[in-house]
Amino acid sequence: MWLTSYLSPEASDFYDIHEKNLVKTAITFFNGTKDMQIPYQQLLPLASNDKIKIVLLDGFKHREANQKMDNLLKKVIDLLD
Repeated sequence: MWLTSYLSPEASDFYDIHEKNLVKTAITFFNGTKDMQIPYQQLLPLASNDKIKIVLLDGFKHREANQKMDNLLKKVIDLLD
């Protein structure tokens, strides 16, 4: 599981880590509002932690990769410049 690669071997359930207030680093989740594999509503309970940021991508599905994503990335890059 990806959590064990980035956090610790005990990080098998992120919600449990969140409940125990063990999130010690800033984490940003990007999720599409039309993602049916991982609905964004699953992330909302995590929003109470000030280290966790949730960015919803309006109209995006799971693993969106097309002109819509290219346009979004261009806007983000332009904002950072």
